[in-house]
Amino acid sequence: MNTYFALFVILVVPMCCSGTDWVKVEQGIAKQQGQADCVDWNGVTRPADSTWMSGCIEYTCYSDGSYAATNLGCARNTDGLCVDIGATWFDGCIGYECFEDTSSGSWGTRANVLACSDGEGGCQNLGNTWKNDNCVTYQCIQDGNYLISQVINVECNTCTEACVPMNSTGFCFTIGGNTYQNCLCYPDGNLVRYQCSGYYGYQSRKDIKILIDTNKV
Repeated sequence: MNTYFALFVILVVPMCCSGTDWVKVEQGIAKQQGQADCVDWNGVTRPADSTWMSGCIEYTCYSDGSYAATNLGCARNTDGLCVDIGATWFDGCIGYECFEDTSSGSWGTRANVLACSDGEGGCQNLGNTWKNDNCVTYQCIQDGNYLISQVINVECNTCTEACVPMNSTGFCFTIGGNTYQNCLCYPDGNLVRYQCSGYYGYQSRKDIKILIDTNKV
């Protein structure tokens, strides 16, 4: 929203003055009527026709003593650099844009591409489901300001890279370059426990959560 601030000056003109004094008064009136300085919200005087930056917003002082935001921008949340309206960028799996809504007079940063981390360096679009190498199936969902790769199904991994249902027995399991036989798998909180001949261990099956950042302007 544009802000205007006008500076009014009342001049008291003496009843009699020398010729030189009248010239000074007339020049002062001309300057104030023609090119008034601006005083910004911090009380700083800005010369007429000058521009200055506050954050990522450029302001202009007009010759009538008013000022306004004349170039809007956003601070990019990845590195703090100022970008222009219309700029887009990614922070991990989430795409952002610097926008301006002329109907409401608002502007800022908003997420325009929503995707979840698959936990292996990739991204999955909102609503997608996928299975990772550990036989855990995820779905990308949104919960408020968070995008969550939510666990929706868990199976057990085998040495043949096939997945078998939870609580299966008698399969082989490979970890750390070693293959174990006669294995059993079962759920244990956020873990999948594997119990084999010569091995007892676990794999994680936690959700993966990332925050949507919409607070940078």
